[in-house]
Amino acid sequence: MVAKISVGSSLFGALSYNQNKVDEEQGKVLLSNRMFESEDGNFSIRRCMECFDMHLPADLKTEKPIIHISLNPHPDDVLFDSQLADIAKEYLDKLIPLLSADKPAQKKMMDNAKTMLNFIDSQLK
Repeated sequence: MVAKISVGSSLFGALSYNQNKVDEEQGKVLLSNRMFESEDGNFSIRRCMECFDMHLPADLKTEKPIIHISLNPHPDDVLFDSQLADIAKEYLDKLIPLLSADKPAQKKMMDNAKTMLNFIDSQLK
């Protein structure tokens, strides 16, 4: 399993990246939390932005507050979606305690990542 971690300043950019993966059938939403789903079970970038805005601090001063983590299994590994979702939950559960207490902005960012939305980009075809 390889984790690719990117940080940036654009929430829209991270959501667009994920949506493009879904649209191209190279990924799918396996797990979400505190996100409003449409009646058909699909997510829209606009609606996701609204959901994130409700949880992000208004006075955020962090230069790059957006974190995107892509967990990628080895191409030979055959995993079910439920297994990938479990791996993502376990990854975040173990990652958050590693953040030092003297970096509250990073901890808040990771708490938001854990409690709001988990996208897993799956290369499985």
